[in-house]
Amino acid sequence: MSHLPYTYYLKWTSTGMKYYGVRFAKKCDPNDLWNPYKTSSKYVTQHTLEHGEPDVISIRKVFTGEHAISDARDWENRILRRLKVVEREDFLNKTDNKAISPECAAKSAALAAPKRRGRTKENEIGVAAQ
Repeated sequence: MSHLPYTYYLKWTSTGMKYYGVRFAKKCDPNDLWNPYKTSSKYVTQHTLEHGEPDVISIRKVFTGEHAISDARDWENRILRRLKVVEREDFLNKTDNKAISPECAAKSAALAAPKRRGRTKENEIGVAAQ
């Protein structure tokens, strides 16, 4: 399977709400957008639950090559900043999405995993009772 990071645009014409995103997961492919991939944004998920599926679902740019992931993330950030989505009421985006790199997110998850594995409900209750 290919690995083709891409940026995409969603719009609900009934509400006027929009969302611009990027997908760069392993084995991602633009053909997966909205079938089955429906973004990782909790704001998009909530809006979809309340207002239905977006009626505009568009792949904006596909990235290839050695730096495809960083190029896709940089492109998304450039568009989000250019459109000033954080300041706009008609976009579901809440950040420009450059705050956490995939490397830092993966490292954080790896560090947290051993801590989570040792937890049990009984241990937490026992500690709280002391």
